[in-house]
Amino acid sequence: MNAAPVLSARRLTKFYGDKLVFRDVSMELGPGRVLLVVGGNGAGKSTLLKILAGLLKPSEGEVESGAAEGRTAYLGHATFIYPRLSARDNLAFWARMYGLPADEDRLGAALARVGLARVAQERAGGFSRGMAQRLNLARVFLVEPELL
Repeated sequence: MNAAPVLSARRLTKFYGDKLVFRDVSMELGPGRVLLVVGGNGAGKSTLLKILAGLLKPSEGEVESGAAEGRTAYLGHATFIYPRLSARDNLAFWARMYGLPADEDRLGAALARVGLARVAQERAGGFSRGMAQRLNLARVFLVEPELL
């Protein structure tokens, strides 16, 4: 028996003014599955993902999410990390912003999950782009999203 989809989109179309970004996109995503969106610059990948996350409205079509209200997270290009703070202090800041405890177990587990435990005390401004994005992912993991 197949589980109900966590996310489904039917016949999504997006225009910005009269510029067509994409037309008639449909998909279903089951629990524990990963969706890879590929395309050239300007193909509408980020726009599609923002629509799927509920951050933008499609011009046509509909999106249904099986995630509970407020339990969807979007991880875009911007990292939202503070370069003068350590990796650990960045996560502590965001935990407090989310109204979550900033205890060492929570922060350490998030850093370990993304492979940054060994650099927890290093300033994030010295991180490579990949390390900064992993710290951003750890930030998102703090809220334990049902759909990322």
